[in-house]
Amino acid sequence: MEADELPSIARISPTGTRLVTFHITHNKNYVLIRGTENGRFLANLLLNHPIPPLDVAFESEDQFYSHHETFRIPYVFVTSPEVTVSDSIICRGQLPLAFQRQEGQFFVDDSHEWVVSRSQRICWIPPGYIGYVQASSCWAGSTLVMAGQDGTLRKLTFRESFL
Repeated sequence: MEADELPSIARISPTGTRLVTFHITHNKNYVLIRGTENGRFLANLLLNHPIPPLDVAFESEDQFYSHHETFRIPYVFVTSPEVTVSDSIICRGQLPLAFQRQEGQFFVDDSHEWVVSRSQRICWIPPGYIGYVQASSCWAGSTLVMAGQDGTLRKLTFRESFL
């Protein structure tokens, strides 16, 4: 399956070798994985839920989650050692969010240097830890995942009682 439409969201794996994209076309929702070195198509999965994700976060090189308003969906990328069998994506089913924050309560400010809660600065992020493109930081529950300007992936986890 090749994507004719622009993705609704895309993320690069932690080592930078895979690009995961979610697409919605003609009332179909699907996820594609491509290699970043050559753009080669690796795997796709037609999804049975019509809701596009708000964000995508990686747990490891082969495991990622699509985050939705009230749930998340874990996926596993499975590579096949056999040439005759293609690589595949396995959907692990819908899970409730373990940590939910109220909209607008907890975010990274426009300077990309402060985590803000209730209009109050609560944590300073050193310059460059978060890049200046839109997809250079995301929240996975109480963890802030940051892609730095130097190419380093960092994470910062808050205790839920602190939030």
